[in-house]
Amino acid sequence: MTQQDLDKIRAVAQQHRSEPRPQSWARLSEGLGHRQTKMRLSFYQKLSIAALFVAVLSVTALFNHHLVGHHNPDLFASNEEFKPLVLEDLGEASAASIYTVDHVNELREAFSRLGK
Repeated sequence: MTQQDLDKIRAVAQQHRSEPRPQSWARLSEGLGHRQTKMRLSFYQKLSIAALFVAVLSVTALFNHHLVGHHNPDLFASNEEFKPLVLEDLGEASAASIYTVDHVNELREAFSRLGK
């Protein structure tokens, strides 16, 4: 095939016009008139809707809990009775006898007797 033959084929193809049969147009318009569009949600869309619902519900519950007045910042977690924390002052006198040099030497001698 030469280039002239290809040019002739291309020219004939570009000028060609085809009309569908009237029955085809009737079936197409009938099908378009009766078609009902169904909205399908993908798995990720359903999952995002569920996550949004859970988030809104959580935020609503949190604000309700804090705004109604049930919130007491002095309570720890779910403790119903608040008891203040008392720090005990530990002086040197209460444990001083344990850490004396004589006591440590006695402990060392007792352990050495056990090892023999």
